Amino acid sequence: MPLSICYTPQELKITIESLLNYDTILIDTAGRSHKNNLQMGELKVFIDSIRPDYKIMLVSANSNPQEMINIYDSFSIIQPNCLIFTKIDEVTSYGQLFSFLEYSNLPLIGITDGQRVPEDLKFPDKEWFVSKAMREVFE
Repeated sequence: MPLSICYTPQELKITIESLLNYDTILIDTAGRSHKNNLQMGELKVFIDSIRPDYKIMLVSANSNPQEMINIYDSFSIIQPNCLIFTKIDEVTSYGQLFSFLEYSNLPLIGITDGQRVPEDLKFPDKEWFVSKAMREVFE
């Protein structure tokens, strides 16, 4: 799979146009601090230049609940439409994840439970997630 690094929205648009023969194009944005309004604005310009079908928000499952909300509120400028929880292997309590899903109203499409890509990216069904929470309550 080809890899490109784009420093401007125009470079990104040209790169996307050169990859249209692929079924899927993955774009990993440079790390952005949700506390930096300039970086959030720059990210919005990049996203708006290509209008992707999916804008997947990744949230560390081991973040505290208020921080998850702060991150979502800042990134809502790009209107994410689905969610992946990362670092699920570092969590011992799942309640905050359910609360965040309710707050964000984003569908959960996946989790990561390690640092190996793609081996540690999983797409569990609802029953898996609910069983984790139930085990937490009843054990």
